[in-house]
Amino acid sequence: MLFKLQATPHSQRGASLVEFAISLPVLAAFLFGIIQWGLIISANITLHNAAALVARQLTIATAPSDAGQQVSVATLIAQQALTTSANMDINHLATPVISSVSLGSASLGSGISVSLSYSMPLFFPIVVPGAQNGSLTINANTLMR
Repeated sequence: MLFKLQATPHSQRGASLVEFAISLPVLAAFLFGIIQWGLIISANITLHNAAALVARQLTIATAPSDAGQQVSVATLIAQQALTTSANMDINHLATPVISSVSLGSASLGSGISVSLSYSMPLFFPIVVPGAQNGSLTINANTLMR
């Protein structure tokens, strides 16, 4: 005699709640990770744009010859560029590094190299490798002649 096992509705009671409880943290981490990485990519694009604006301004304008004045002008331009982004705070911007670079041959002349560094606070640092103390350092370098 063969016995046929059939699942009754009572034997499945609560199974969907357990499955939901197990999968919810994974789905929430995935969702917050997507949001966090979107903010990081947005900050990276904004910081690269700010570095390009600083380099362009120091190249085409009559840039001050004093290194301290160049840094203060670069800081001001970078801060103005970062204020256009809703998720970036200018207090996390490090002092810009500006240097004059020889481009190799006399025909190319020289250029200006601008390096910006921004310490981005993270709201969900567990999904970001390389995060230290709840923040991620983003760097942007631009060379313009």
